[in-house]
Amino acid sequence: MSKEIIRALLFAGIALCSAGALAAELAPTGVLRATYNSLNSSDARFDRRTQTIVGPVAAITKELSKRLNVPFEMAGVEGVPAVIEAVKKNRADIGFVPCDPSMAKEVDFSQAYVLVRGTGQCIIVARDGRTKLDMVNRFIDETRASGKLGDVVPR
Repeated sequence: MSKEIIRALLFAGIALCSAGALAAELAPTGVLRATYNSLNSSDARFDRRTQTIVGPVAAITKELSKRLNVPFEMAGVEGVPAVIEAVKKNRADIGFVPCDPSMAKEVDFSQAYVLVRGTGQCIIVARDGRTKLDMVNRFIDETRASGKLGDVVPR
């Protein structure tokens, strides 16, 4: 076997192990569970024609689950406090809310992935140290740099 093939197999193995470790940390049930404020249709809404949730939150969740190599599920709840409660009580792995430092005692906020009317939109995770938050921030940085979700996570 050539050195190039061995090197490629080694890098592929490292990438798979890394994705598995990240998935175990961020989606410990094996499914990335996301929640969002169903009262805010600019974040996400149910499309009756396709029978799916669409919008920026859906695009981000789908891309993150793809990178983690796990399926995802999304649940809308009524209001920002309900999103925070779902993440705090481990009914969701990530939540989507406006950035609000006053709530940082309860959950960890990512960097803003987009500004809407001057307010940053953030992904929240349960307070568990910095591991999950670092993973989400890295995902936002990589997504922004790649331009993959340019209309959702602008450069």
